[in-house]
Amino acid sequence: MGSTEDTGNFQILATLAIGATLLSLSLLLILYPLAYRKRVVQAIEGESAVHGSRRYFAWATYLLNRYYLPTAGQRATYYFAAQTLFRIQRYRIYIALAFSVGLSVAIMYATTFAVEEGLLVARLASGRMIGASIIFTSSVVGGAFLCLRSPTEPGASWIFISIVGQTIRDLTSGTRRWVLMFSIGATVVLTVPVWFLSQRHSGTPMHLLSEIATCLLLTELFFLSFQKVPFTPTGADLGRDLSTVVLHCLLACIVLPMVLMVQSRTEQNWPLSIAWLTFLFIATSYFNSWYLHLGSSFVFEDTQESLQQLGL
Repeated sequence: MGSTEDTGNFQILATLAIGATLLSLSLLLILYPLAYRKRVVQAIEGESAVHGSRRYFAWATYLLNRYYLPTAGQRATYYFAAQTLFRIQRYRIYIALAFSVGLSVAIMYATTFAVEEGLLVARLASGRMIGASIIFTSSVVGGAFLCLRSPTEPGASWIFISIVGQTIRDLTSGTRRWVLMFSIGATVVLTVPVWFLSQRHSGTPMHLLSEIATCLLLTELFFLSFQKVPFTPTGADLGRDLSTVVLHCLLACIVLPMVLMVQSRTEQNWPLSIAWLTFLFIATSYFNSWYLHLGSSFVFEDTQESLQQLGL
């Protein structure tokens, strides 16, 4: 910059940048050969339909199906969304982009710089951790929303007709329940180590409840008007959904700051904070029920044409 002032601070920033670049390069050199080998093995030998390690989680699957996904429609859309999302490379890239963007913006928001003894020091600000987690959760839920509304096969929804007793509520709630579990898992895995590293052990349980409530709000907000089988919307539906995406972002700009403000003011008062989170859960549940009772139609895409092609 043509000046010798603050040269030491710029050297510190350069050291941080070089370290981050070397770390990224090291991860690339380690992970790329492993991914390439897996891809070559899949192309030559194929991939087994069921992974052997899943039998160890049979008890978790049983509890999930029994209590979290009690109806056939919920289980159908839940597992259809989960398996399709992680089997197609394009969607895995979308999710990776959503994770990386959310993590980058959250780190930029939570990081503060200070000068100590003439040196520049970077720290995670404990007062911004809630906002950073909300930013990350928004990116994860938004990325899942974009993936699930991206068309893979518009005619693939014909199989859901065979589910006896299906309702709009079952098919749409299965999608939202998967996104809710996915966002909560991603947020908890990221934020719990960060909270312990930032030495905020005492407030971790309440902040976890806040993040779970945020995941619920964002899931209901983004998927409120999404009444399609995942990965089966047509081009016309995507055009209409673009306006809903803009509306969701505008609502998020209104709702999330309010949630953040109230939670930051009540985090030291456990009864009041728990009452606030309980109100959020009840309000979102009733709002979703009210919206579904408006009479919105659930449409199976290209049903007759798909059945004719299959000889049905």
